Amino acid sequence: MKAIFSQEELKNEFSSPSFGGLKRELEKKFEQDGLVVCQFKLNGLSLNEKQEVEFSDLKVSDINQLEVLAEAPDQLLPAVIEGWLHELPFLIVQVDSLSKKMKFDGPEGQLKNFVDLVDSCSSLTDCLMAIEKTLIQDLETKTFWASNSLHMTETIQQLLAAFEKKDFVLLSEILEYDLAHGLQKWNETLGRIHAGVSAEKSESQP
Repeated sequence: MKAIFSQEELKNEFSSPSFGGLKRELEKKFEQDGLVVCQFKLNGLSLNEKQEVEFSDLKVSDINQLEVLAEAPDQLLPAVIEGWLHELPFLIVQVDSLSKKMKFDGPEGQLKNFVDLVDSCSSLTDCLMAIEKTLIQDLETKTFWASNSLHMTETIQQLLAAFEKKDFVLLSEILEYDLAHGLQKWNETLGRIHAGVSAEKSESQP
């Protein structure tokens, strides 16, 4: 569903003075209605997760219109998983390529590729943690989800630490072994969940 709020409605219905607090209020409001917020559209601009953080201090008085897109969990899960199943193979290839370039050619010219890769992996981890909290009910899957989310978070931290120390040999090894392995595990797990969801959907259709 889509809900559109004017500045006046935002001020009357919610208490937060800035977008960051407003975002949390809206997510809680939709959660009470059994919905998960998929995206915010601020003054006509569709925000990604990074932009949501960047605009967190924006005053409500500077928001002319806020559009919120929300879906029921059972409708959201297949779309989210399909999106990452499409994206993960490309990420794995990027990791392999960047690892080789760092190992044999050094960091020259690879800064943007490294930053983009870390951003993509951070977005993946944030998204998957959000799915776990709202959509994943199976205990075994929850256990794996928490473990691999932690592994991804720690791997990203190790990458950043190695980059700051300019230890590019270590960085290439973390890319090749830890990050690539973590992404591959997510790809396999999401593939199994997607197959299960698709089978349930087929069985429920007349």
